[in-house]
Amino acid sequence: MFLLSKPAILSCLAMIPLSMAFSVQAQTYASGFTDAKWSAQSGAFACSLTHEIPAFGTAYFGQNAGSAGFFEFRGAKKAFPAGSVKLEAVPPLWRSDLAPRV
Repeated sequence: MFLLSKPAILSCLAMIPLSMAFSVQAQTYASGFTDAKWSAQSGAFACSLTHEIPAFGTAYFGQNAGSAGFFEFRGAKKAFPAGSVKLEAVPPLWRSDLAPRV
């Protein structure tokens, strides 16, 4: 049988929230200005714009004939859990007069 002293148990319990805080960090995915490559596809019934995001997947704008356009992320990894996403449009450095849009 292995017994821990009360201070040892308390120090182990104190580490649990700390370890949980490090495992729930936000990830940032971005592509630089020089890496931006948009691909356009169009047809009689649909059109789309796609952009590869390094280490994430693809940003996809699309519209089918007769319906509203849509935007979605298509992650390359299947391990992304359900949750919220923050999309931020950041202006280039030479446009310091503009603020980022969320």
